[in-house]
Amino acid sequence: MKAKIFVLFGFLVALSGCVQRQKVDLEGQIFADVQYSVGGATLVINSNLIFDSDRKSLRPEAVQVLRSLYRQISGEYFTRVHVSAYCDNAVTERTAAEVTDYQAQVVAGYFWFRGIPASEIELEGLGFSQPIADMDTPQGVFVNQRIEVLLT
Repeated sequence: MKAKIFVLFGFLVALSGCVQRQKVDLEGQIFADVQYSVGGATLVINSNLIFDSDRKSLRPEAVQVLRSLYRQISGEYFTRVHVSAYCDNAVTERTAAEVTDYQAQVVAGYFWFRGIPASEIELEGLGFSQPIADMDTPQGVFVNQRIEVLLT
C-alpha cells in the first residue's frame, strides 16, 4: 500500500513539472504553525496552500510549500511522523474521506521522497470528522481545511 502511495506522489510531482505555470518565489518562507506538547510537535498547514479548489490537483507552488514543511520538520527531533488531513463539510462524508486520504498520501509521499523511511510515516484522511472551527462561517471552513503533521 505504501509503495503505491509513494509511486503516486512521484507521478504527481513529475506531472506538475509538465505544465508551464507562473513561478512564485516561496523559498525560505514558513507556512506551518508549530504547537509543542508533551507528546511531540504538531505542525498545522492549510491544505489550500498545496491543493487547488478541487482538493486533489496540486497548486503550482505545492512543491515549494512541501519543501518548506519538510525543512521545518527536519529541524525537529522525531522517530515517527503522523500525517492527518481534514476538510470541511461541503462534500459528502465518503468524498471527504477519499479526498483527505489522498491529501495525506501526497504529503507523506513527499516526506518519503525526501528521505524519511516509510516505516516511520503514518497517514490518515479524517474527512470532516474533527472540526476545529465552526463550519457555518467562511473562516471556519477555511480553518478546517488543514493538514496536521505530528512528530513523536
